[in-house]
Amino acid sequence: MNVSDLVRLVTEAATKIHGAIGPGCFETTYEEVLYYELSKKGLLLEREVMMPVLYERLVINDAFKIDMLVDQQLVIEVVAVDKVLPVHFKVVKGYLKLLKLSNGLLINFKTESLKDGVHRVSDGEK
Repeated sequence: MNVSDLVRLVTEAATKIHGAIGPGCFETTYEEVLYYELSKKGLLLEREVMMPVLYERLVINDAFKIDMLVDQQLVIEVVAVDKVLPVHFKVVKGYLKLLKLSNGLLINFKTESLKDGVHRVSDGEK
């Protein structure tokens, strides 16, 4: 499946979730429900992917955790914050760089309308 189709499926699922449970839950709740919704679609999903950081000869295992990786192509970062800050985009871009991927979604569920909470992030964006 191409990335645009994955983005559409994830956005549709996130919109459904936001409509059902609203903006007041913890990030882990949204992450778990999103995983559930996407798994029903038969997508290849990895949740809470622990990744190492390599620095010179030092290997730091489990240095960071990606909320979700869809079909080995799309990084998803789930937040529930009053305001998305530039650092949130930098986190996603960092994941993309370390995984050598180009596409990510930053989804903030703490919004009145989810269309204001879904942000596509690429290695050359924001």
